[in-house]
Amino acid sequence: MTLYKIIDKICKCFRLAESANPNEAAAALRQAVGLMQKYDISEEQVDSHELSINQLNESSVSSCSTVKPAYWILALSNLVAEAFDCRVYIARKHQSKPEFIFIGTDNRPEVAGYLYTILYRSLGRARANFMRGLDLQAELKNIAKERRRRANIFAQGWLFRVSIKVNMFKDNKKINNNFNQPVDDYVYQKYGHTADYVREPVKTKMPDYDDIIIGMQAAEDVYLLRPLKSTSKLLLTVSAV
Repeated sequence: MTLYKIIDKICKCFRLAESANPNEAAAALRQAVGLMQKYDISEEQVDSHELSINQLNESSVSSCSTVKPAYWILALSNLVAEAFDCRVYIARKHQSKPEFIFIGTDNRPEVAGYLYTILYRSLGRARANFMRGLDLQAELKNIAKERRRRANIFAQGWLFRVSIKVNMFKDNKKINNNFNQPVDDYVYQKYGHTADYVREPVKTKMPDYDDIIIGMQAAEDVYLLRPLKSTSKLLLTVSAV
């Protein structure tokens, strides 16, 4: 049984301890206390779990075509997560293609996951079209490697332009500022220890500037629209050519 499930069971016992049936309430309280002592669970951990259950949501998307995501994929997921005041994690099992898990409040993780998926597909198509259009010199030692390098530079230019559009969804009220510890506890209890996965952007040289400009121009075909009427939930309309 994982730590998340143990604490979840303790919380359920505490809720049962509020029962109008005195015998049932006493038994539930004894079980809760016993589990806390057995697994060395603190009251703070239980309170943090209750907060995360009541206020935190998560949404996972599998939009990634590679086992080891490139920099532009990570940058896109972080860009979207930050805009919707979420955390984003990568989950992978047995070297399978990863899932991106967005964690936040209300329907923000769901919207962030949706937007990430749409933009990932849009950028993936644009990047593939750019690669097909490259006319590289035959004398290059590794044409495939150079093709990928330039395509990644194109993607970085695309992201730079799209970031301006995504950032307009940022909420000036940082609703998750007080949730750092609950989110940390939630992730640890449910998924265990996490590790940093870092990829560096492609370093550019003067000849690469044309590819950056082409990427920025390709991003002009992406439209992100806010709803006309304010609602309690975040909504968006995406048009990605």
